[in-house]
Amino acid sequence: DTGTIKLASLLLDDKDDDGDNAEEKRSSSGGDGNNLRIKCSRVLTGHNHMVNALALDTERKCLYSGSADNSIIRWSLEELSSESEEEESCMSCFLGHTGSVNALALLCVDQQHPDTSGRGRVQRLLLFSGANDQTIRVWDAERGVCTGTLRAHQGAVLDLALIGNYIHTHTHTFRSQ
Repeated sequence: DTGTIKLASLLLDDKDDDGDNAEEKRSSSGGDGNNLRIKCSRVLTGHNHMVNALALDTERKCLYSGSADNSIIRWSLEELSSESEEEESCMSCFLGHTGSVNALALLCVDQQHPDTSGRGRVQRLLLFSGANDQTIRVWDAERGVCTGTLRAHQGAVLDLALIGNYIHTHTHTFRSQ
């Protein structure tokens, strides 16, 4: 399963595994009688190596995946809800890291519109990615364009979180003994 993403549905059943009505068992067992089942609904293929990170944009219905193949793929979840082929749901591939992509985080930024015709403010979606190349890249998530690279780390960026105006990172420095 190297390079695949499995999407699953969570199902709450009112039937037990043996097919009996859960309402009858609730009254006799004291439990709620509901079973949570996980059903694999889709398998996405597109990366050449292990997938290390996922970020979900529920508003735009996109999933971003970061991989050991140094790439990020943006998937359309709207395409997945139809009976389309997996290849059609791959919207774009972000290239630029020279090491395994380990962490992803999304940030929606409210900005003044660049043209002064009075259009007001626009929302821009940024994707932050951390990788083994010791960088964090900032991407225009909708266009797939790298808008900046942060090079302040002395080890692989293993995880990152956006909290307020801060980027929190977890890094690892490889030392030879």
